[in-house]
Amino acid sequence: METYFDNGVVCLYQTDARSIPLDDQTVHCVVTSPPYYGLRVYADNDKRGIGVETSVADYVRNMVDVFREVKRVLRDDGVCWLNLGDSYSSSGGEYTSGSYDKGVGRADTQGPRIKGMEPGNRLGIPEMVVASLRADGWVWRDTVIWAKKSTMPESLAGWRWEQCRVKVAAGELREQKLGAMGMRDHSGETMLGAAQYQDCPGCPKCAGNDGLVLRKGSWRNTSSHEYIYMLTKSMGYFADGDAVKTLAAESSIQRVKSGFKSNQDNPGKQNVDVEIMGDRFLPGGKANRRSVWSDISPEPYGGAHFATFPSDLPRICIQASTSEKGVCSECGSQWARVVERDKHPTRDMEAQSTATAVATGRDDGHVSGPEGMVDATKTTGWRPTCNHNAPVIPATVLDPFAGTFTTGYAAQKLGRLAVGTDISETYLNQAIKRLMAVPLPMREI
Repeated sequence: METYFDNGVVCLYQTDARSIPLDDQTVHCVVTSPPYYGLRVYADNDKRGIGVETSVADYVRNMVDVFREVKRVLRDDGVCWLNLGDSYSSSGGEYTSGSYDKGVGRADTQGPRIKGMEPGNRLGIPEMVVASLRADGWVWRDTVIWAKKSTMPESLAGWRWEQCRVKVAAGELREQKLGAMGMRDHSGETMLGAAQYQDCPGCPKCAGNDGLVLRKGSWRNTSSHEYIYMLTKSMGYFADGDAVKTLAAESSIQRVKSGFKSNQDNPGKQNVDVEIMGDRFLPGGKANRRSVWSDISPEPYGGAHFATFPSDLPRICIQASTSEKGVCSECGSQWARVVERDKHPTRDMEAQSTATAVATGRDDGHVSGPEGMVDATKTTGWRPTCNHNAPVIPATVLDPFAGTFTTGYAAQKLGRLAVGTDISETYLNQAIKRLMAVPLPMREI
């Protein structure tokens, strides 16, 4: 298969996601977002057939087929991140959930109509897909909630009485307004424009209710989240949680700072900045990343694609699953951090120790034991996880549903190699234009 685009850092292929032109176990990380079921028709989607299936079961089967191919090219120590939104069964009155952006090819946003299912039901597509992938051999390692700061508006009011209104063509409304002012339109031209609404002059629906009608809206919360599933081939996967830590709460930092035991031999220990990891405190003022990602900023995209995710999303996934130092050029094993650890007692620990000494009659000033101890770590370098003495090269990231290739865009900025596949030449051309605007990174090998 011919390469569609290759700039030395990013490579694109025009192909179906079920036929990825890569050798077995050559990819370190996959970040992808397939077409959601029944939501939109993408460019050339008729060639792909994913997202426009006639049944949910067919969609799930297609997803399993795609990710069997993904599993083939993913290394045994690799990680796959799957972003998938849900939708609702519909009779034509309710929007589906999911990301939205202006562009071409927008499908009926009323949602799929499911035979035998009451309209308004949430379909549970993400859960069905990931459960089927687990049954097919994947390890369902984690579920991340992507909390969106900007989301598609939805018409979801509940029951309410409203003023009855009738639709009036724009031209007719103009004539009414001119007539009320004792004027006429002498232009002789047909007035065109969008229809508008005005108060109903009186009809059987509202005449007995003071001009009001009862609207029985089916309220629910506006969807403002999507799922990102962390999938692996086994528990022996590479990860670098230090690369994606988030800022700890200032109150937690100050609390732990004030809790460090005074040490006359090393007064500097009292001024150590702290970091929270789970319930432990480490240097740097940061915390282990939680499963709700609320720090992903919206990002506009002006091209003709309406479901691009922000580049922060693949950036976090890539940083968590690939080494910023690189991988062994001989076997592909990733380099890992070298860290130094030290432990310091907190003030609570000191108080506990003093109380114990008083109770036992033992007072040697020694504080010991795991309770109240603070782990302090810092990265001092990098080492290979294999025994080869080979040059270091960047890790490889794949998106089998590249679209405009936000994953490749993020990977290129991070200095990783990226491979994307998509059936649509339209989207691949947009991706190339986008990628060409990113300077190639300089790396020390």
